[in-house]
Amino acid sequence: MGGPFKGTEIVRTEAGFVGDLSVDAEGLKDKVLASGLRNRLHRYIRGVLDQEWPEQRAGRISTAASPALRGFHEIVGSFEPKTSGDTIMQEMLHSLNGLYNPRCARLEAGRWPNTSSRGETTGRRPRDRCALG
Repeated sequence: MGGPFKGTEIVRTEAGFVGDLSVDAEGLKDKVLASGLRNRLHRYIRGVLDQEWPEQRAGRISTAASPALRGFHEIVGSFEPKTSGDTIMQEMLHSLNGLYNPRCARLEAGRWPNTSSRGETTGRRPRDRCALG
């Protein structure tokens, strides 16, 4: 299924991963760390809603939310578990990695189709700016 239904599913999946990350952050014992992660998620959401979606509706691509997502990834990716209770960070890294596919799909949906060297539409789009911009 394509068109708006596919777009709705992509956005729903992206939002689901963001929700999972937020819930996981709430469960962290280190409340300063949890607050920092939630802050980056909030900045990511605001970047998507306030900048990326309006640009996409206008036919342009914005990766304005990328810095917040990159910061979130840097924190989660550099965390070294000290106790068995810290496994939540591994779950967060798994969810974060899952977030990139629907993010890419959403960003790519706003790009025009590429054409081959013969002028044929390939339907493929470059992935160079999808994940983090």
